This record gives sequence, structure tokens and C-alpha cells, in this order.
Amino acid sequence: MYLRTTTAATNNSMLDYIMNNQSKYNELSAQASSQKKLNTPSDNPTDAISVLNINKNLSQLNGYVTNMSQSQNELNVLDNSLASLTSNLQRVHDLAVQASNETNTPATLNNIKTEIDQIIQSVKETGNTQYNGSYIFAGTNVGQVPFEDGADGGITYTGTPQDKDYQRYIQISDKVQTAINVSGDKLLGSYDADASGTPPVPTGSGIFKTLYDLSNALGKSDFTAIRSSLDKVQTDIQNTSNERTNFASITNRFDMTKTSIKANVTQLTSFKSSLEDVDLATAMTNLANQELALKATMAVAAKTMQSSSLLDYTAV
Repeated sequence: MYLRTTTAATNNSMLDYIMNNQSKYNELSAQASSQKKLNTPSDNPTDAISVLNINKNLSQLNGYVTNMSQSQNELNVLDNSLASLTSNLQRVHDLAVQASNETNTPATLNNIKTEIDQIIQSVKETGNTQYNGSYIFAGTNVGQVPFEDGADGGITYTGTPQDKDYQRYIQISDKVQTAINVSGDKLLGSYDADASGTPPVPTGSGIFKTLYDLSNALGKSDFTAIRSSLDKVQTDIQNTSNERTNFASITNRFDMTKTSIKANVTQLTSFKSSLEDVDLATAMTNLANQELALKATMAVAAKTMQSSSLLDYTAV
């Protein structure tokens, strides 16, 4: 049996072959040029969605690393501040031990008091330490100078109090946050030299109360109060040391978390590469072969179209 094939049918068939080969050639050319298998979502919708999800995860992970790196700089400043406080308190303890000897004259005690008063101002300056324009001991109210001289003497704390939400948190992993600050009034406290009462009894807390009480005891040559300050200074040194230890553990946690995240990033990046990247050598070989196929198809089509006629028959 013979079936007559029209010229139009033959030409359309040849054009389909050419268009298919041309489309494949264009796809391989785009892959070789971009070195990516996924240049548009339609190239492979399933893999394209996977790559989008991986990019989202990588963005989150890199954000966590950035949070920790920036916070680490602040923690370094905080640690230096706590080290300064410890150094000042150790000097205060040495001075208190020296002053507790009852052979000291009022003049000697007054000289020691002068140094203690200078240390009080140094501690206040430490309490007003800034990092990147923020006061690190001000709680969440980082734009406010936390420690100011009181109108009638002493030190006033104006930051976020520790009995409220004074802690600042950063995100270090999915659903995990950590605090990166300590409230100024929790550690340094405050001191009100003009408290009510008859006679007036100054009030305060923390390191500032310890230092002002010692200063007042030195001014009055009150050896009992001077000796009692020794235990208070030691307590303040221990509290400061505990805070340094706490933030050192946070630093270690940052290091371990960043190591884990970087390993995760490496795995995700490798998987993403397997989905969207091409082997350039293979891509160039495939492109060259497809170019030959396209040229061959066009050559056959040209010859066929030139010789085809309505009188052609195909046996079936």
C-alpha cells in the first residue's frame, strides 16, 4: 500500500525537527554560558523549588553568623569593662586592708579616701562604656547615659532596671536566642547620698554602695566600717568575676554554634551546586554534539524540501 505525503506535511515535519534541535541547542548554550543547569524555573521546577528553599536557609544561617560576629565585638568590649571593674575593685580591697590598720592617722585615711573617690569616678566611666554608639550597661535603653551624678551626691542609674525586661537578645539559630548584656544596676547599682530619715541614711546597692560606704567610713575614721567593707568588696569582685565567666561561656557557645552552622552551610552549598551547576567540560561537549546534530538536521531538511513534491509516495 502506498500513502501520498504532501509537501506541506514534509516541510512541517522537518521544521519540527529543526525547532526541537534548535531549542535543545539554545538550552545547552545557556548552560555552557552560565554554567548553571537551572537558568529558569521551567528548566526543572522541582529542583528550582529546592534551590529556592536552600537559598532561604543559607540566608538565615549566614544571618545567625553575622549576629554572633557583631555581638562578639560587643562582648569583647563588655569583657574589657568587667576586667577594668575587677582591677579597680582589687585595688579598693588593697586600700581597705591598708586602711583597716588602726595606726593610720586621719590624714592617711583621707589620702586613701581621695583615691577611693577617684576610683568611684573611674567605675562610673566604665558603667557608661559605649559600643557602636550604644551604652552597654543601659539595659535595653541603649541611647540613655546609664550613670549620672546625683543632684545631692552619689550616682543615679537611668537605664532599664533589672527587675524589668532589661536584657537584649540575638538570634543564634532557629528558635534559639541568647542575652548579650548585663543590667548596670544589677552589677554596679546606684547610691543616694541624700536619703530620708533622722539622721539621713544613704541608700544604694551594688558596687557603688560598697565604694561610697567605704569612702564615708574613711572620712569618719570608722575602722569598724572600713573592716566590714572588705567582705563587701570581695563579694563585688566575685559577682564581677561571675559575670565575666557567664559571658565567656556565651563566647564559647558562639564559637561552637558558628562551627556547626558553617558545616551546615557547606553541606547545603554542595547540595545546591549539585542541583544547579553544570560540569563545564561536559556542557561544552554536549553543546558541540548538539550543534552538529542541528546542522545535520538543517542540511537534511534543506535537501528534502528541495526534492519533495505532491507526487511523492511513501510505502506503508
